[in-house]
Amino acid sequence: ATKTSPVERDHLPDSDRMKIQGRAAAIRAFMASHRGDAQETDQYSRQALEYLPQQDLTWRSTATVALGDAYSFVGELGAAYQVRLEAVEASKAAGNIYMTLIASMKLAVTMRQQGRLDRAIEICEQQMELASASGLSQTAAAGWLLAVWGEILAESNDLDEAMIVEEMFDDVISDLER
Repeated sequence: ATKTSPVERDHLPDSDRMKIQGRAAAIRAFMASHRGDAQETDQYSRQALEYLPQQDLTWRSTATVALGDAYSFVGELGAAYQVRLEAVEASKAAGNIYMTLIASMKLAVTMRQQGRLDRAIEICEQQMELASASGLSQTAAAGWLLAVWGEILAESNDLDEAMIVEEMFDDVISDLER
C-alpha cells in the first residue's frame, strides 16, 4: 500500500475527506451501539449520514442500522421501525446481503417490540431463505436471525416450530465454533 504524507492528506478533495470522516463516524456509531450508548450512537450515526455521499450505500446502511439502535435504546419504537426499514432498503440497494440480514433482523426485533409478531416471523422466514440461497446460512448474522425468530415463535406459543428453529440455531453455533 502506498503511504500518504501529511502534506498530501491535507490536499485531499473535500469530497474524499467527507467520505472518510463519514465512514469513521459510521464505525464509531456501530461501536457505540454495541456498547449500548444511545447518545453516542445517535450522534455518530447522524454525523455519518451527513458526511457520506448518497451513493455510498453500504456505509450509509451501516450508519442507518446504528441510528435505529439509538432509537430503540430510548424506546422510540416508531422511529426505530422507520429507520430500520430504511436500513433494509439501503442494504438491498447496495446489494449487501449480509447487511440486509442484520438490518432485517433488527427490523424484526422492533416489530416484536411493537407486538407485530406475525410480521416479525414472516421477516425472519424470508431472511433465512435469503441466507440459505446466498450461502450465508451458517454465519453469525443467520445465527442472530434464528435466535430472534425462535424467541418470537416461543412468544407466539408455537413451541414446536420454536424447537425446530432452535435446532437450526444450534447447528449454526456448532459450525461457528469449529
